[in-house]
Amino acid sequence: MSLAERLLGDVQFLLRILFAVNHQWEPEWKWLQAEVEHLTIKPERLAERINAIFASPQNEETIAQYLLLLRDVLRLASLYLDVGSWLRNVEESLRKHRFMG
Repeated sequence: MSLAERLLGDVQFLLRILFAVNHQWEPEWKWLQAEVEHLTIKPERLAERINAIFASPQNEETIAQYLLLLRDVLRLASLYLDVGSWLRNVEESLRKHRFMG
């Protein structure tokens, strides 16, 4: 349960970045599926990838899915915001744990 709570907060964080980059207010999270469809700047299969993070058992694969999604969000955000140090940290973690995808 602790990991699921942490992942929920982290996914909300990366969504906040995406909504900021898209100059949109955060939606009510229950409408997320429909709202992410309206984003012009987003990773491929965003809603599907978020659902996969919470639908699978909470394990290393879940962490890898989250980190890969976060990497993709930070790559997009780096065109608009200074997120270089965050991006380097995520990529280093992915390499260290052999999660590169």
